[in-house]
Amino acid sequence: MANRNKSIFLFESVKELRDNYFVKYEPTGGDTHFASLELIFHGETTPAIAKKKMETEAEIWTKRYAMPVMVFCYDEKGDPVEINETPQSNHLIAWRNPNGQAEMHWKLLKDEEIPDDALSPDYLLKVYHDIPYRTMEKVRNEANRNWKKRAKELRIGFSIIFLWAIVVPAIIAILGWANPIVGLITTLYALWKAARQGGLMLGWLKPSKHENMMREKERRMKHYYYHCERNPSGFQRIVAENFEQDEQARIKREADDLRNKST
Repeated sequence: MANRNKSIFLFESVKELRDNYFVKYEPTGGDTHFASLELIFHGETTPAIAKKKMETEAEIWTKRYAMPVMVFCYDEKGDPVEINETPQSNHLIAWRNPNGQAEMHWKLLKDEEIPDDALSPDYLLKVYHDIPYRTMEKVRNEANRNWKKRAKELRIGFSIIFLWAIVVPAIIAILGWANPIVGLITTLYALWKAARQGGLMLGWLKPSKHENMMREKERRMKHYYYHCERNPSGFQRIVAENFEQDEQARIKREADDLRNKST
């Protein structure tokens, strides 16, 4: 048996579209007694309909993959659907018994109450024979390579910033002191910047389109910040509504992507 606290494989998830919801099946990697299955509605639903669909999907997926599964259900806002009175009863655990019949439990179960087939590497590869996977060792090696690559990019980026922010100005300052031509150029540039800023302040020059946009953005940010400070509870409601709208849009996009792939 595998160590139940450590994944052995990383299987790809399986997504399928239904009428007004889609499902996302996440195979276990050997660290839990069960796979997970999410039903995500992109239209309105009721607890009774959601419960029936969860049981139907449990039948389908435990038959397709002989593996215990824990089923969850979410509405179009990404919130859990309240199937029963207690949160502990809002998810379904199902598996096939030796007779091939589906056993379903609307409650939390202890590990010893669930078949432990999911902890066997050989059984996992047999059941999920049609699902692509990577070993966790390969995943860790890829993560280490990506981290080394990212660290190298950060070092290069820091070197460039250091060069332009410190080394180049220092060189220009030294050259300006040692070379009259360079000194004249830097002095004229500084005078031009000062003259332009003065012209903007006195109204002789008009700011560029980009400067106007940046000033307007700063003004709006200060305006928003002022009102958020005055009404923090209102700000929290706006943030919650934005998150809710983002989640609805994400769910709709995911459903549309599945629909496009199926056609």
